[in-house]
Amino acid sequence: MTGDAVNAADETRRALLPDKVTAAEQAEAALAKFCELLLTVEDLNLPAVGHWTVGDVIAHVASGVSVLPAVAAGEGSPYRSVTVEGIAETSDRLKAEIDTRDIPALIERMKLDAKALTNAALAQHGDPTVPHHAGTPMSVSASLGLFVGEVLVHGYDIAHASHRTWRMPRAWAYTAFRSFVPVVPFFLDQDRVGDMRARFDVRMRGDGAPRMVFDVADGELTIQLPEPGRRADCYLSAHHTALLLVLYGRIGPTVPALTGKVLAWGRKPWLGFTLPTLFRTP
Repeated sequence: MTGDAVNAADETRRALLPDKVTAAEQAEAALAKFCELLLTVEDLNLPAVGHWTVGDVIAHVASGVSVLPAVAAGEGSPYRSVTVEGIAETSDRLKAEIDTRDIPALIERMKLDAKALTNAALAQHGDPTVPHHAGTPMSVSASLGLFVGEVLVHGYDIAHASHRTWRMPRAWAYTAFRSFVPVVPFFLDQDRVGDMRARFDVRMRGDGAPRMVFDVADGELTIQLPEPGRRADCYLSAHHTALLLVLYGRIGPTVPALTGKVLAWGRKPWLGFTLPTLFRTP
């Protein structure tokens, strides 16, 4: 890449990212909402997602937020891999250290960690790039936004398992979606991608909603801003909750498509069903 190309790529990446102050406010609010949900949970042994129980999901979120203040401060992360297997291994080790028998005490601990996270993020001048998991370069704002997404989706896991209501505020989902930009390429499944070449123009619905282009070529994924005059193979418009749950692998695209929560069009609209299958979810 030439210097001009590198600068253009960096400008594109920055344009897609969330606002740091907004993301910090949402991170604390999302964690508070998550903690309110926990006080209604009666059975921590209910199966929630994969091999995890409700209690496992709670411990996972608690262990995750405990390491993020150091990440936001630029001190790095104990996660040494960004592969699906590596993240799962470190997560299992960290959550084994979390005691979920006293939920009120754990809630207070998580709130303190979330406050430490936002304090560390806001203490940074501007929106610097810091080493995230496995040293992956990531802006502080994206780190905050990914935490918002984690809380939203794991809140869904717990609420779904416990037959509780869980709503995802649109603005929070926008922040989570914007924060995927630095990490989604790491979860591209090379076996499923093969020699595919395709451009997906993906947008959430609503005023001020984020829109980005997923460009798959030569076994790699780049995420870009839409370019005037450059067409995509598949255009996707999605309800914010449906898109998050599909991207995180919690639901498939068929039901959202049949209910109008995800619409696809363009030269190859059927690729809309393919996009979620190209990624491995941690």
